[in-house]
Amino acid sequence: MKLSDFYKDHYFLELTRREDANNALTIPFGVLSILVGAVLIVAKEIDFPLDGIEVYQIIVMAITFVFFLITSYFLYKSWTGYEYLYIASPKTIKEYTVNLFGYYLALGDEQEIAKEKADNETLEFIDSEYAETADVNFSNNNKKVEYLRRANTFLSVSAIFAVLTSVPFIFALIKDPSETYKIEIVNQSKESKIMATNNNQQIPTPSVQPNQPVKPEQPKRVVVTEDINLRPEVKMQSTVK
Repeated sequence: MKLSDFYKDHYFLELTRREDANNALTIPFGVLSILVGAVLIVAKEIDFPLDGIEVYQIIVMAITFVFFLITSYFLYKSWTGYEYLYIASPKTIKEYTVNLFGYYLALGDEQEIAKEKADNETLEFIDSEYAETADVNFSNNNKKVEYLRRANTFLSVSAIFAVLTSVPFIFALIKDPSETYKIEIVNQSKESKIMATNNNQQIPTPSVQPNQPVKPEQPKRVVVTEDINLRPEVKMQSTVK
């Protein structure tokens, strides 16, 4: 395996991990909404004055909602607050190569040598971008997955307490099935899609003076920030170290 392939493979691996983690979030969100709805239905059946069973239900229900809040917190932390890095678009990188070619021509290199230098420098830049952006995305994914793991743990505990809360309600239904309940919960999730286009940009021609050539600036990488509104914010980040 070439070292450049290693950088590229890990770059795309971390982007895949991000998508997998975001998709995995839909399951606990759906289960949590179902559990909350079920507990609220049980809560509506509690009447005053309270008897011993209803006091038990209120206590267990309070504990259940504490775990609901903890689960919601970790789901929130797993969903938002991450800045994922993407390398510049192919068109932008091509513009960079063209400008490098013009830069080396202005320095006095022959066309073949100037082209070879521009191509090699661009490939080195791409390898560097793959490595650095993959490292940032790797750290983000590890945090995201860890928060998701904690959310699933507390969600499991929440489910146990939700069942304990519902036991007297279920027995009451079995004993007196005069009323039936139909629960329909729809969990609709939207998968955010990110599209970054540069259709209106035109490839600039190398702008250098014969005596004072200026080396072109490296392309900027794309930063995608996930927020609670599920509308990722896209911005550009300089590659200058």
